Amino acid sequence: MNSTLLGVWRHDTLGCGHRLHLNNAGAALMPRPVVDAMTSHLALEQEIGGYEAADQAADRIAEVYRRVAALVGAQARNIALVQSATTAFTQAMAAFDFMHGASWSSTGTFEPVDSARRFEQWEQPSALVLGLGESRRTITTARMRSTGSCRRCTT
Repeated sequence: MNSTLLGVWRHDTLGCGHRLHLNNAGAALMPRPVVDAMTSHLALEQEIGGYEAADQAADRIAEVYRRVAALVGAQARNIALVQSATTAFTQAMAAFDFMHGASWSSTGTFEPVDSARRFEQWEQPSALVLGLGESRRTITTARMRSTGSCRRCTT
């Protein structure tokens, strides 16, 4: 990691100015653009309601999924953004019915039964997704400022 990139990240992360924060596994200090994206969306939710705010942010949210997918070489429909690794694991496992999720349709072939898809997340944490998107943009922008390029990323 070069010092220019580190300096950009430290400048955008207010807590770095007065403390050493080593708990980055699941509770890192958030950089200013992430906090701004999340708080502005929450303010919008407060003003017009959560569903209406999510509707207004739909294009930006879809863009977050497209960019994360591009970053990892996947399609946006295959990306799930959640609050934590624990939530991700729980949701992934809930999608499978390990005991009764398929039926044999012919010898050597089985197909999922209609009830196999037990988990659907109808409500999306919009502020979280927008914050994650801003986090990705912050990292990409900082990397481009310091190196002049960002392999695998589009900005």
